[in-house]
Amino acid sequence: MKLDALAPVVEGKEPLLVVAFQARDIREAVEFCEKQKVRMILAGASEAWKTIDLLKKDNIPVIIGPVLTMPQSEDDPYDSEYAMPGQLYAAGIKIAFGSFNTSFSRRLPQYAGTSVGYGLPHDEALKAVTFNAAQMLGLGDQLGTIEPGKIANLVVTDGDLLEIKTQVKYLFIQGWQTSLDNKQLELYERFSQRPKPESH
Repeated sequence: MKLDALAPVVEGKEPLLVVAFQARDIREAVEFCEKQKVRMILAGASEAWKTIDLLKKDNIPVIIGPVLTMPQSEDDPYDSEYAMPGQLYAAGIKIAFGSFNTSFSRRLPQYAGTSVGYGLPHDEALKAVTFNAAQMLGLGDQLGTIEPGKIANLVVTDGDLLEIKTQVKYLFIQGWQTSLDNKQLELYERFSQRPKPESH
């Protein structure tokens, strides 16, 4: 039964999502997919900037992991992680951002916003957290843009979505407004009302 999931990949109906971070692993993954004649999506991809020509040649889209990290190698430029999304886009490679961890999903706009500061066009950064991601995973007809017939998961903010200081004002899931209350907000409100210690 586990192998049933691979049938659409082998038949060419769905791509194979390969998680690889270092340049050597990325090259080996591309070589494997070429031999097996399967379409590939690269995920993680910390050193994708070192394999741009290969990814462009095979038209492989990339889901970039968290960019707010240190370079993989001590010899890499200090801004290699921040600048990579812009470099991949400039080379014509389709990109999306991924958190690869539910606890970091709230940081996706920050990943995209940081990349804008290092060369990725603002509109392309927005697409990389919306339309591109949906399209890569074969969900472009359901998600990623605001159109009739698509799932209406929307946020309304008080500023630029990619700015860290921007606050979410409203959240809609499948068209229904959803409460923004959460445990962190509850704790903040509880402890912000604590009596202040008396000054002596």
